Amino acid sequence: GMARYIRQHQPHLYLPEGIIEKLSRQSDRIKASIEVAGNLISDLKSHCQGFCIIPLGWEEHVPLLLQSLEL
Repeated sequence: GMARYIRQHQPHLYLPEGIIEKLSRQSDRIKASIEVAGNLISDLKSHCQGFCIIPLGWEEHVPLLLQSLEL
C-alpha cells in the first residue's frame, strides 16, 4: 500500500510497477520488502556515498535489512 501511495503522491520519486507487483504478490511482505530494499541498496552502493533508510513504522525490521546487507 505504501509503495502505491508513494507512486501516486510523490511524482518526483520513481518506483517501478514491477516492484509494486512483487510486493503485492508476496504473502510475507516484510521479507519481500527487505529483499527489495536490500537488492536496491546492494546494486546502488557503489554509486552512492550512503543511504537514508526511512522505515515509516517498520523500525523494528531495520536490523534485518542491515543483516541482509552484512552491515
